[in-house]
Amino acid sequence: MKKLIFKFVVLLLPVFFLGFVIVVCDPYFHYHKPIMKYILDSERWQNDGILKNFEYDAIITGTSLDQNAKNTELDKLFKVNSVKTTYSGGNFAEISSALKKAFNEDKKIKLITMSFGYTRYMDTEYDDWGTWELADFPFYMYDMSLLNDWQYIYNLDTVLHCFKNIKRTIENVPSTSFDEYSSWNYLYKFGKDIVISQYKRPIKSKNKEKITDDYINKLKKNINYNFIEIAKAHPETEFYLYFAPLSVVWWDEYNQNGILDFRIDGIEEAIKELLTCDNIKVFYFVNETDITTNLSNYTDLVHYGEWINSKMLQDMAVGKNQLTKENYKDAVNKTREFYRNYDYDSLFANN
Repeated sequence: MKKLIFKFVVLLLPVFFLGFVIVVCDPYFHYHKPIMKYILDSERWQNDGILKNFEYDAIITGTSLDQNAKNTELDKLFKVNSVKTTYSGGNFAEISSALKKAFNEDKKIKLITMSFGYTRYMDTEYDDWGTWELADFPFYMYDMSLLNDWQYIYNLDTVLHCFKNIKRTIENVPSTSFDEYSSWNYLYKFGKDIVISQYKRPIKSKNKEKITDDYINKLKKNINYNFIEIAKAHPETEFYLYFAPLSVVWWDEYNQNGILDFRIDGIEEAIKELLTCDNIKVFYFVNETDITTNLSNYTDLVHYGEWINSKMLQDMAVGKNQLTKENYKDAVNKTREFYRNYDYDSLFANN
C-alpha cells in the first residue's frame, strides 16, 4: 500500500510542478502582475487580468474599430497611463461588464475612450453578449471562483504561452506593447478595389423603414444600462465616446436596403441619450466625409487604417468634432442630407 501511495505521489509531482510554474508565470495575469517579458495576443483571455493587475489610469476599449488606437498617443495627448482592452466583435454588454470589473478593482480611472461604431447601440437586448456566450468563452477567467481555475492552469494554450514568455524573458525580448496589442493594421491591404471586392450590393428596396418608439426605448435601455449608469456612478472618470467614420459603402448598403433614415434616427437618439450624462463626452466623426468617401482609408466597409485612429485621438484631445445639446441636431441633419443625396452609383461605375 505504501509503495502504491509513493508511486501515486511521484506521478502527481510533475502535475503539481507544472501547476506551480503556470501560477508563477501567469501568462494571462489571472493571479498577479507580470513578472517577466510577456506576449499580448489573446484579448478575451488576457483583458480581465490586465484590468485587474496592471497599473493604469486610462483605458482604450471597444471593438475592432479601436484596436489600432495607440496608447502612446493617448498617453501623450491626455497625460495619462493607459492600457488597451478591446474586444473584437464585442457587444456593449461584454465591454461594460469589463469596465464594471475595472472599477470594482478600485482603480483611479481618469479616462475611458471607445467607439460607438457599427450599430451596437441599437442591439435590442441590452444584456446580450452575442456570440461570446458560446462554450469556448473563458468564463473561468472572469469569475471569483478558484475551483474552476484548473481550466486555465492545465490548458495547452496557457502552457505554450507560459514557455514563450519564459523564452522571451531569457532572450530579453521586450513585452508586447499596448500599441501593438490587438492591432491588425499591418495585416491588411487598403483601397477601393479591396473594399468593393468584399461588397455584394443589395437590390434597391422600395420600402423605407422608420424607427419606432419601442425600438427607441430599447436603445435607451441599452445605452443606460451599459454606459450611463456606469458613468454616473463614477463622475471622476471622463468617458470619450465617439461615432466612427464608417465608409460611404457602408452607407450605400443601408441606402439600398431602405434603412438609411432608420439608422440615422438611431444615431440621433443615441447621441441625445448620451448627452444627458455630464461626464460623457460625445464626438462625431460621421461627417468627416473627406475620410468616409476616400476608400483608400478602408480595408472593408467599416474598418479604417490606424492613421484614422490617430486623427480621432488628436481631434478629441482639442475638442474638435465634439457634440453638445446645442449642436448635435445640426450635425445629424448634415449626415442625413449628405448620405441621402450622395451619388452612390458612381462608386460602382467602373466595377
